[in-house]
Amino acid sequence: MVAAEPSQVELYQRSVAMLAQNPTQVIANYEQSLPLLPQAPAWYQRDWYLLAARAYTANLFFTQARNSLKRADALVPTGIAAGDIALTAGFVTYHQQFRQGARFWFTCADTFQNPPETRAKLLLNLGVVEAFAGDYDNAMRHYQTGLALAEQQQFDTLVPMYLNSLGNLHWRMGQYESAITALRQATFQYAKLKNIVSQSRAGVNLLNVLVTMEDWERYQRLFPVIDQAVTEAKHREFRLMLNLFEGVRQRRTQQTLSLSDAELKTQLTELHNVNLHAMAQLLADKIKLGWQAPKVPVEPPEQQLRLPHTEALCRDKMT
Repeated sequence: MVAAEPSQVELYQRSVAMLAQNPTQVIANYEQSLPLLPQAPAWYQRDWYLLAARAYTANLFFTQARNSLKRADALVPTGIAAGDIALTAGFVTYHQQFRQGARFWFTCADTFQNPPETRAKLLLNLGVVEAFAGDYDNAMRHYQTGLALAEQQQFDTLVPMYLNSLGNLHWRMGQYESAITALRQATFQYAKLKNIVSQSRAGVNLLNVLVTMEDWERYQRLFPVIDQAVTEAKHREFRLMLNLFEGVRQRRTQQTLSLSDAELKTQLTELHNVNLHAMAQLLADKIKLGWQAPKVPVEPPEQQLRLPHTEALCRDKMT
């Protein structure tokens, strides 16, 4: 099989670099390269398919993402490594908010030998799905192991992701000061990386801890900076969470209300992220708002992601 053309390799490398900021362009680059891929080495085809799956997922094109995964899976019999296929399958199903499916694929990926960066990403994802499943001990173990690896290998973009996830886990466990420490570090490191969306996410998580504690002094000191970041990020759901935080503060401290109960409930119906639903539900209950978060989506059996070649390798390793 012939090697990939140098110009195509360069296009792939540029696409990897732009994935976080411009997934739409990555999709365009992939679709431009698609006619040439059957002549390229299997590993190169796989890498393009997996990159495309992540780009499609970023744009919520889940059917196309799954089709790209199936193309990668079809190459497994050629002998290519399948660990990244399982890891990407977990990424796609997680973003579809199918937590059980995501946990299966991340656990599957953990059966393979993974290079350090892949291993660090995998431990983070395992921790996230375990935390949502209520398996806090294993989640903490994976976060601590992965954070140590990310710091040792200087994976600078992964470290604040770990700190943000650790902060959320500490919050779930009622360890509020530890949560605040981790989340403040996460917001600071995201700011250094100029990742305004993730900085906003960590900031929202930090304010949530302070609202849970009803620590209004620290809350009001930190709110303006986080409010500015959310404004710059133009992230609607984070803005809705700030409105909810203010709604809780105003009601608990007998302040003038910016939004009535009815207006606040209407805004909460615009929340679609299940990660925010659990947080919002606890706060809505705190002020007796009478709002009920939607149930966590369950992947219908007929829609479960099937990658038979990758699954077979995983099941062989698990038995």
